[in-house]
Amino acid sequence: MLTMKDIIRDGPPTLRQKAAELELPLTKEEKETLIAMREFL
Repeated sequence: MLTMKDIIRDGPPTLRQKAAELELPLTKEEKETLIAMREFL
């Protein structure tokens, strides 16, 4: 489960970088990360 300590506050330049494309099919780790992000929201 993600919590607020896992979220980056606005400011670091990494937040302005373009996200890398994912290759399909997703790995188990990528799926778990996406599920955790959805649950946080």
